[in-house]
Amino acid sequence: YGAAVMLFKLAHEVDSRQVLLTTYARPDGGVVHPSAGLALRWAIAFFPGTMFLFLLLAVVALMLLAFTGYHLYLAATNQTTYESAKRAAMLADLVDDALDEEEERQRQQGTGQASGVRGWLAGVRHRRLATARVRRELEAAGGGRAALTRNAYDRGCVANLLDALCPERVHARAARARKDQ
Repeated sequence: YGAAVMLFKLAHEVDSRQVLLTTYARPDGGVVHPSAGLALRWAIAFFPGTMFLFLLLAVVALMLLAFTGYHLYLAATNQTTYESAKRAAMLADLVDDALDEEEERQRQQGTGQASGVRGWLAGVRHRRLATARVRRELEAAGGGRAALTRNAYDRGCVANLLDALCPERVHARAARARKDQ
């Protein structure tokens, strides 16, 4: 909310001082027509503290948005942070093993890898290709991506979110299951 308050304060100042309605003269005699860029430079020049607070609060808001999105994803897939990290680590280990095997084959064949930025870009490309290859191999082996991305308790996005937001549904379902036994 702080970022929105700072933005509205700056917009009010720009509007009350008619920054976007004024035509400005350049030192060489030319004319500068108002624009959003000009208003931004004006706000930075005359309200640096407010601009700093706006930028700081906008960064905090973006981080909170990412944090909230990640946890909504976890709730929608019915998994914990640990389970998510464990699956990512398992996939990374499989990809690392595939890359090690490829490097060993290259070493045996006598082919090397470029250095510098080209080498780094080639490494990124090899890692991406190795990740896709490992996922295809898992799917072909019958484990599929489900072996790394889904869990046994996943009941679908809506049901998972309802279970997370309304825990009494989980207790009622458990009571019905006990009663049926």
